[in-house]
Amino acid sequence: MEKFIKKNKSLLLYGVIVLLVLTFIGRSFSDSFNELFDDYNLITLDVEVMSIKEEYDTYVMVFKEYPDVEYTIITDNYHIAKNNGFDDKVKVGEKITVRTFPQYTDSFTLIPVVSVVYNDEVLLNEEEGYANFLKMFTKE
Repeated sequence: MEKFIKKNKSLLLYGVIVLLVLTFIGRSFSDSFNELFDDYNLITLDVEVMSIKEEYDTYVMVFKEYPDVEYTIITDNYHIAKNNGFDDKVKVGEKITVRTFPQYTDSFTLIPVVSVVYNDEVLLNEEEGYANFLKMFTKE
């Protein structure tokens, strides 16, 4: 019986250790994500739209200046841009200004866009766009 209790204590200790490791990994991922997509890492790009497609509440764009990268406007930001006339205004060949995180193109296949300006008209406001982007991952 003592062996059984001793063995179960070891299992409990291993379980606690695994739980602590998983908690650390979770925090580490969250901290890494927050650092990676910190608003200080946003940059402004003046680009020409090379292609644009709309699918599943998402705009997927490729810009002439960055032909190997897809930039996305997703979920709440998609609806805001759409309601502000994105479909009618932003076409292939149009020049727009976006705020995004292109320095992460080596790590991610779809780069988020958090602001869109077309002919001095704001179609997606940066403050709201950035908050909506973070909301998808923080569930706040």
